[in-house]
Order: sequence, then structure tokens, then C-alpha cells
Amino acid sequence: MKCICAIILLRNDEIIGETYDLSQVNVLVRGKARDSIRNMSIELVNEFEPNKISIINMSKYNNYLKGFECYFYNKGSHSCFLVTKDHPSASAATRLVYYILDNNPQESPEYIGLYLDEIMEKNQDPTQSDKFLKIHGEVDQVKKVLINAIDLALERYDKIENLVARTEELKTETIIFKREAGKLNKCCVIL
Repeated sequence: MKCICAIILLRNDEIIGETYDLSQVNVLVRGKARDSIRNMSIELVNEFEPNKISIINMSKYNNYLKGFECYFYNKGSHSCFLVTKDHPSASAATRLVYYILDNNPQESPEYIGLYLDEIMEKNQDPTQSDKFLKIHGEVDQVKKVLINAIDLALERYDKIENLVARTEELKTETIIFKREAGKLNKCCVIL
């Protein structure tokens, strides 16, 4: 899951903390996309039920943000607006939204901004924010190691088969050589 934006705001439309990583958005429209996200969070803060996650497809609201999803959560007097890309698992995004509001420091906006920056940085790698993806990645690594080991074992088996076949050929050639050498020795007498 690639986090694009995290905003914490009050139910009275006041933004108390926000952070953005718009590197996934076209350079020419980053400013417009940022303003659009900010305005959308303010517009939507009172439209959703409290204590319920709402998922919004951002392309319905803005052409700059096609392929982005928004996870919106109201809890008490605070709301969290999280914009993601690469269609994360809903459980990972949901856990992150809950985490942001449950651990929200009720302090100054500057501190909340640093808090959101830290969360965004930690959650740019999908395997860090979603345990299922992390385990799936580890399983894939183990599968690659096992497949490689099996391939090496099969190669060794083929080499051993070739050696056994070559040994049988040499054994047969040795018997033939010994028989022919015996015939040649019988015809010649050494004094």
C-alpha cells in the first residue's frame, strides 16, 4: 500500500494535522491534487457515519486521482482521511486508519504533523503495513529457495546418471579390450 496522504481533522472542518507524498501523482497536477484532497476531506468530514470506515474511489471526485482510494473514519470529535494507491488490502488500510486515530497525540498541530509523517514513512512499504503480504513474501522466498534446491538436485541426478552410464560403457570397453588383448597376445610368442 502506498500512502499518498493522511489528514486528521476535527468535526468542525478544522485540519489539525496533514502530510502528503504525492510522488505517485503527475508532477504537473500535484498542487491541484493536494488542494483537491484537502477540500474533499473538509467537505466529507460530516457526511459519514461515526465509528465506521468509509471507502471512496477518488476518481469519482477528481480526474487527477484515478486509481487512488480514500479511507475515511470518524471517531468522536476527530476524523482521519487516508489516501492510498495500488489498492491495498482493505484490512491493512483499515488498521492504519484505526491506528492513526487511536494513537493520535492530542497535542499541537506541529507534533501531529510529525506523527503523521512518521506513520506515512513506515507505511510506504506494503509488507510493513500488512502482515499477510509480509508472510506471503516470506513464503515466496522459501518457495524460490526450495525450487532452486530441487533444480540443483535434479541436475546432480542427471550428472550421476551420465557418470553411471559412462562407467558401464567403460566397463564394457574394458572387457572388450581385455579379450582383444588376450587374442593378440596368444598369436605372438616371446622368447
